[in-house]
Amino acid sequence: MEGGKTSNKKLVLILLSIFILIMLIVFINPIKILIYKNELKNDINSKVLSNCEFYEKLYFKGKFNNLIHIEMNSEFNNLEYKKQEELIKNITNEIENIYISHKAKVIPINDKIQYDENNRMGVFIHVENDIYRYVIDITKNGTAYNEKIYLVEKITEKINTSNIEQKDTLIDYLKNISDIDLLTSLANIDNIDECKSEIIYLSAVNLYKDGYFQDAISCFNKLEGDYKEKTTYLKNAETLEKIQGTYRSDYIRLMVINKWNITFGVDPKHNTHYYFNEYTFEYRIENDEIILTRERTIMEIANDICERYKIDINNKILLGNENNTYYYESNDINFPQKLKQPSIGMTKSEAENSTWGRPNKINKTTTAYGTHEQWVYGNGKYLYFDNGKLTSIQN
Repeated sequence: MEGGKTSNKKLVLILLSIFILIMLIVFINPIKILIYKNELKNDINSKVLSNCEFYEKLYFKGKFNNLIHIEMNSEFNNLEYKKQEELIKNITNEIENIYISHKAKVIPINDKIQYDENNRMGVFIHVENDIYRYVIDITKNGTAYNEKIYLVEKITEKINTSNIEQKDTLIDYLKNISDIDLLTSLANIDNIDECKSEIIYLSAVNLYKDGYFQDAISCFNKLEGDYKEKTTYLKNAETLEKIQGTYRSDYIRLMVINKWNITFGVDPKHNTHYYFNEYTFEYRIENDEIILTRERTIMEIANDICERYKIDINNKILLGNENNTYYYESNDINFPQKLKQPSIGMTKSEAENSTWGRPNKINKTTTAYGTHEQWVYGNGKYLYFDNGKLTSIQN
């Protein structure tokens, strides 16, 4: 009887040992991972965050605890951008190094970490409702974040918390200003009325420099009095807006003014052997004159392109030398495209706008099979159309 009891005890001990062994096999890796997670957290706290006055809380997400979330206090958003940028980059880089060293310990326990496509380490810095992240560049709430955006946000907040009218219009004007130094100076202006005038002025100047003269005029006119160089800019913008378009010097030579570019060339609609490439210059306006801003080549001088053109606003004439006057033709600011040679399959309209142009005569025949046209140009040149499509070319 006692022998039977002893055997039962041995069996129980064996089964218990097997159970404990199975439990150890099942739970040893999760336990080790938990230990390493705690070590990782302690390392991040002691080596990275302990001296950060803005840090409040650290927690992990992700299948392999690879998404590291750090909560900062609201004072972080009051920092200048350069300080924010330095903190975000330093925290991310230091945590990444710590994570990599701990990851090397965990891989032997669970090698899925090595191959899981979602196992990319991420550091997310939370400040109230904002989330910052640094990979190659810094993002805020999933979109690009840089010094310009920071300054625009700061100025926008100043506008929104003020009592001035037409806040949305002012914020739209702010979008026209991209220079960091100018935005910094705006952010540092305490008086909201002064800030408003400066935003309108800088926006108008940038629109003027980008060639949007009508928008610049509208913007300058919102400024009261003679603010800074408003009068000079406004006078020039009004002149420049009026002279935009296409001008013709003689039967074939054109000048096209588009924003701050001026292009000279031959009208491609005219079939001519006159050699004249298209030449494009930037220009400036000075004392009611257009002045080309680069030195002309010998070929450009030979083609009678003057260095400067006197503006006659009333008659819309641009006066070069005595033989080089351009007369306003249209408000088209695009130089005409070079014409194509006639080709099989063209429509009649396309053929008219080809290098052959309009015919001297059209012979038309209508049959049960459709309409046939012969276009006669002279000198043995003919185009043949069947039902509106070019089917034959005789030259």
